[in-house]
Amino acid sequence: MIPPSPPPPPQRRLPLADLAVLAGLLLLAGLAAANVLSNMQRSGMTPGFGFLGSQAGFDVSETLLRYSPQDSYARVVLAGVLNTLLLAAVSLVLATLAGLAVGLASVGPSRVGARLALLYVELLRNLPKLLILLVLFVAAVTGLPHVREALSLGPVHLSNRSLHFPLPVWDPAHALPLWAALAALPLARAVAGRLRLRRDRT
Repeated sequence: MIPPSPPPPPQRRLPLADLAVLAGLLLLAGLAAANVLSNMQRSGMTPGFGFLGSQAGFDVSETLLRYSPQDSYARVVLAGVLNTLLLAAVSLVLATLAGLAVGLASVGPSRVGARLALLYVELLRNLPKLLILLVLFVAAVTGLPHVREALSLGPVHLSNRSLHFPLPVWDPAHALPLWAALAALPLARAVAGRLRLRRDRT
């Protein structure tokens, strides 16, 4: 049996064309950096991260931490990072639930559900996510009414700024009936089992 031939030795030297492309990219990056630095100097700005300690002077609508316009840019960046993480976590959970629902509908016994799942997949699979976000943003800004003319359905209010709806608030004063109801469930199940057993015996 003839042993397999060894692989060719790796080339250590870069071709001349690759070196020329790399040199061109480095030259473009240097020119861009020099242009940015010159524009910053003409505007009286200095490069660096010293601005993070200065006062921001603007408000953020929704934050997970306490923030005011008198805080620094570093706190604004931290608030933005926390908002991004929260949005990513919520989007991950919702996308997982939506994908699970569509997947179950596509293999389920309902032909209508399977067709709708196929339409959903074929319609959204090849669309760029940025295009979807842009369309949703334009539809929300131009298609929905202003805050003073919000669409109201009971306690739910929809406008081009947000969607307001009530949420249950946990009150420790109402915890005792809840714990009593949860504790009564096993007792009720045991009583129902005893009654069923007595009925079967009789």
